[in-house]
Amino acid sequence: MRARFVLTLLAVAATLLVTACGSDAEPSGAASQQVEGGTFVVRAADIFEVDSVTRAGWKKSKQLAAGLLPGAVEVWYGFFEQKDIEIRFYESHANALALGVDPANEAIGRVAQSAEAGGKLDQSRARIGYDAYLVVGNMVMLCELEVATCEALVERLD
Repeated sequence: MRARFVLTLLAVAATLLVTACGSDAEPSGAASQQVEGGTFVVRAADIFEVDSVTRAGWKKSKQLAAGLLPGAVEVWYGFFEQKDIEIRFYESHANALALGVDPANEAIGRVAQSAEAGGKLDQSRARIGYDAYLVVGNMVMLCELEVATCEALVERLD
């Protein structure tokens, strides 16, 4: 009986080890890693600018006030594959991690603002709902609905 328990325990430990080391849930991209809270970090050595992302197919729509996010250099709202993606640019990857992760966590799961019962939406106060984010080099990408859309954009970056 004890031998069966030990074998079961070893099998469970081996399964957990294999799952942790070879998960398919990670974004496909160069040098990806998972950090606290399930956030994925990809292409940590790269520095991007708005043009880098637009060349990959992201359609920029509106520049947002960077001053509301500590350390952010630029903040843009746009679309990729018909999904909203907000991109927050920082001077470095270290700044994106140190200054961008907490505000991104606060934005995740926040309910999108919508017009109430026949009323008009005040566009100056409109807020998009995001369900996931990635830290990509010096950027924090907020992704509508799922991280797969952001992953697809990252795969197209130069």
